[in-house]
Amino acid sequence: MSTAVSSADSTPIIELRNVSKVFLGSVTALDDVSLQVFPGETVGVVGESGSGKTTLSKVALLLEEPTSGEMRLLGEPISLSKESRNKLRGVVHAVFQDPYSSLNPRFTVRQTLLEPLGPLGIKGDEAKERIMQALADVELSEGDLRKYPAQFSGGQRQRICIARALVGRPSLIILDEPTSSLDALVQAKVLNLLLKLQAERNVAYLFITHDLGVVNRVADRIAVMQHGVVVEQGLSAQVLRNPEHPYTKQLLASVPRVKGDS
Repeated sequence: MSTAVSSADSTPIIELRNVSKVFLGSVTALDDVSLQVFPGETVGVVGESGSGKTTLSKVALLLEEPTSGEMRLLGEPISLSKESRNKLRGVVHAVFQDPYSSLNPRFTVRQTLLEPLGPLGIKGDEAKERIMQALADVELSEGDLRKYPAQFSGGQRQRICIARALVGRPSLIILDEPTSSLDALVQAKVLNLLLKLQAERNVAYLFITHDLGVVNRVADRIAVMQHGVVVEQGLSAQVLRNPEHPYTKQLLASVPRVKGDS
């Protein structure tokens, strides 16, 4: 967990203002959602399956267009336009749930890490330097560059996914259930790695998960979602120790070991 403090004097990296998303004219996935992520902090978005968490991440990554409301990047409005996507690509990267399907099985690690650098215009010695730094950050070696995803364990594959997100040196990484497919020991190692990288690089995280134990460990602030609505939002310790909304209380009651910061 970072020591970042949100401030009225600080510009959010990314901001959703009263965003709604309706599919097929009737299915409301997001309902008037407002959310900010400031530099260096971790915002946890928690809720059960179907709560709208993944749709929120897709809207934030400009993979889905809001039905209403506004998206802002570093204080400026953005949309699904090519210009906005290019701006986002230089600031926000993502790590997804399944490290097995997230990596192209035909790409070596070198090809995987080069891929996000192309659109940023980074090549040659600078690309090599960035790749080597990203490998070191996730505790992989230069020899791994020649290998393919099938030659790695699930935890190692997720490290490659994290390296791919880091190589562009983003200000924010959106993590959509990044540890849910991993066993408890590997999950702990990946979380430790993410916390270490945040301390070293001051990168912000939007951490989407159903696991309150994970949120308790990594998040500075929490947004609790139910049926597309953010029903409660606040500092992690406050929400976990003194929840106000019945749904938050229900989630906490189902995981009695979570008690806020210790």
